[in-house]
Amino acid sequence: MSIVGGTAQDHFRSMVRTELAPELRRLGFRGSGTQFELPSATHWLLLGIQRSTSSTADEVRFTVNLSAVDRQAWNTKREREKWMGVQPSANVLGPVTTSKRLGILVWGTDTWFAIQPNRSTQDVAREVLDAIRDKGISWLRAQESSNESRP
Repeated sequence: MSIVGGTAQDHFRSMVRTELAPELRRLGFRGSGTQFELPSATHWLLLGIQRSTSSTADEVRFTVNLSAVDRQAWNTKREREKWMGVQPSANVLGPVTTSKRLGILVWGTDTWFAIQPNRSTQDVAREVLDAIRDKGISWLRAQESSNESRP
């Protein structure tokens, strides 16, 4: 669904709110805005939608970050490193974090998607959601049993 008129920023926000977020929730994620989490007792399994700092009113470029963080390892590290937050963010590489960009996982290259005000967002949203469905969720779930996400 694309909004009529508005900037690329408006279209991006609308796409996240009306196309990506509802489908991510159907896939089991919780969250809103650009931060989502798959429930796990042992890990934070995070999906973050990261906008490029070079995005403008004419074009928003974004990528999708996947991160897995062992809860116990994070809390242990946090006891020593007081600057660390209560929980990690998918868009910030932190200690004891295993991260992968969706594009690298799926297409073998860092992929940034473009939103422009005069184009529908449906194809971009579908491509992102298909990649999350096909590879992203299984990668996140695999990190729960992997020693890579532990210190």
